Amino acid sequence: MTYTIIHEKVSNTSLPKGYFYAHIPPLDLSTHDLDIDGKKNC
Repeated sequence: MTYTIIHEKVSNTSLPKGYFYAHIPPLDLSTHDLDIDGKKNC
């Protein structure tokens, strides 16, 4: 199976600056992290 993943930068202030949301609509799943690759910018 193949699913489309929608990435979008968090635009509200509920998370620190630089976070992204990832959505998989057919599975009704969402998550967030500091960047798309899940690597922290240290």
